Amino acid sequence: MATRNFYERQSVAAFLLYALQTGDATGASSAAAELVSSGLASQVDHVATLALLLSPPPSFRPEADRLSAALALRPFDLPTSLPILPPPTRLTAKACPWAPRRTAKAAVIWWAIRDALNHGRGVRAATVSLVVAEEDRASLLTSLGVGSSWSALFTAFPPDRVFLHAYASLRTTIPTASPVALPNAVGRPFTVDPAALALWNTPSPPMPLCVGAPLWVLQTDASPCWKDLVRLHGVHAKGSALEGRTDEATEAFYCAGFPHDIPDEWSQKERKKSHGMEVWGGVPSVYAQWFPRA
Repeated sequence: MATRNFYERQSVAAFLLYALQTGDATGASSAAAELVSSGLASQVDHVATLALLLSPPPSFRPEADRLSAALALRPFDLPTSLPILPPPTRLTAKACPWAPRRTAKAAVIWWAIRDALNHGRGVRAATVSLVVAEEDRASLLTSLGVGSSWSALFTAFPPDRVFLHAYASLRTTIPTASPVALPNAVGRPFTVDPAALALWNTPSPPMPLCVGAPLWVLQTDASPCWKDLVRLHGVHAKGSALEGRTDEATEAFYCAGFPHDIPDEWSQKERKKSHGMEVWGGVPSVYAQWFPRA
């Protein structure tokens, strides 16, 4: 998916996540601005949320501005995922305030989590919680006094990290980060680090996308900003070229979309900011499956 300044959307998202994790606030702000200017603000929110969840808890409140909170993060190492262990077997005669739909041994599990939280063992509480059926996770958090805003994160983010942060919120007041003003997405100020692509299992965009007419903007998954420009000027492919509904519309399209040069006229250095990057031999993160692909 072509972004406003002809990066690839997944590459920018991977770089944004990598920059947030490594403490590169300038690079993260530029990447976030590129996605927002492309009409992809929801991608920024998803990546910022994932970065916050992967950071050491506690770091944010779900109802707050997540990008601002993510940009305030200190550099951190990516965590390892928590193991899914068999449920506790210790019998208990205690009643519990949780009535799940599918999870067996509800009272044993609930009291094991409650006991871990009472003793400040958040990792233990999160590990035990992973045996809970997906449809019972929201009610579990509610029964433990966790705010409902955490439950919405289970559908798109790693559950072990959601549990860890949700439980941390019970004992710590997390301040709200000050809103951050993003820079204007003018030109191509950042270079996507190949390490970011490897870490989040994202292939380098092929260099031929920068050769010839920029037909990439006509693909069905083009970013909203390009779809709007194409629709406004009636742009279509004519052979290997792009044309608008009139000669004037064609010129207006190129002036608005490529105010300097089209990618075919860029230097190799400029192209390599977003395409044709060297392969980096790293190992994808265990959390790569939660990186946004759609």
